[in-house]
Amino acid sequence: MHGMAYVLLASAALLCPANANTKLPGLIYRYASFEVPNPLEAASFFAKYTGAKLMRSNEDFLIGDSGNATVVGCRVPSVNGYSDVYFQHDSSLPGCDHAMDFAARVAKTHSMANDDWDWWQDWHLAFYAIDGIDSIALRLLQDNVPFVSRGSLYFTIPTTGLIIQILG
Repeated sequence: MHGMAYVLLASAALLCPANANTKLPGLIYRYASFEVPNPLEAASFFAKYTGAKLMRSNEDFLIGDSGNATVVGCRVPSVNGYSDVYFQHDSSLPGCDHAMDFAARVAKTHSMANDDWDWWQDWHLAFYAIDGIDSIALRLLQDNVPFVSRGSLYFTIPTTGLIIQILG
């Protein structure tokens, strides 16, 4: 079936050349998934600073069966409904130790000093704060969570290397 669908799309592309005025369909962001050393710890931290709701049961997950992985989801409310962020760990996968080692090394480099920003190697999720970023910055300050403020807030989920950006 996939082969036939490809042939049909390729044929349509040849017969109907791309037009700069062709309207593209609207997109709704649904989910992102990240391999982390401790899914519950990462998800709890993420939820605390984004207002997301923790989901521990896969009944509500948008992703399929994750096999042996431990998965914790976070549902982020938005003006279009919601999107999910999944934190998972599956030590049975080949190379998992190497991926976790790399994530740990990246996480150690994030001091949030102005001169150590490593855009080329971060995992980066961005959100827009409809009511501004001040209340999030205040909570981060109260909890002594290092962050950078450059018109947006940038902070990491500890031990993961994952950077959260809050635009506002």
